[in-house]
Amino acid sequence: MTFSKTSGTDPLFLDTSALVRLYYLEPQDPFAWVVDLARRPEVQPAASHLAYVETLAAFHALRRRKAITARRQALLSAAFKKGWPSFLRVPLDYPVVFLAGVLAEDHPLRGADALQPASFLLLWMREHRGRFLTLDPRPYRVARATVPVEPVPAFEAPSPSGERQEEEP
Repeated sequence: MTFSKTSGTDPLFLDTSALVRLYYLEPQDPFAWVVDLARRPEVQPAASHLAYVETLAAFHALRRRKAITARRQALLSAAFKKGWPSFLRVPLDYPVVFLAGVLAEDHPLRGADALQPASFLLLWMREHRGRFLTLDPRPYRVARATVPVEPVPAFEAPSPSGERQEEEP
């Protein structure tokens, strides 16, 4: 895809944890606010090509866990595929892989977890605007230290000792 300026909109890069919630919410999901955020008219949803595969795999995992039926999985997948062209999409190419390698060397990330913030970083470097949204604490901490993020209140609260907790991969 070519990265073109999207007039009047601000890219909101959704990693898979956020993207899945646009289509499926668990009962009492604490992150239901993501749906309203992503649907605001001033927001241009963006995602990595990696998120396309991971989202479809997440729907299948929901079915395997019996959280949804095969029919519901098919409906979710169809809705997602129909909406995918409206996303600003970041391909998994060498610059993204290179940036992911840098992030993985410098931060406590698993390999695949580094690809999402790296994809946003490339988008941000080209667009000079946008925010990264993940609902996974580890990539959130890394993204918060490196790029503009959409704040996730659940991850902003300090630990009982008053410090943010770091995990090792």
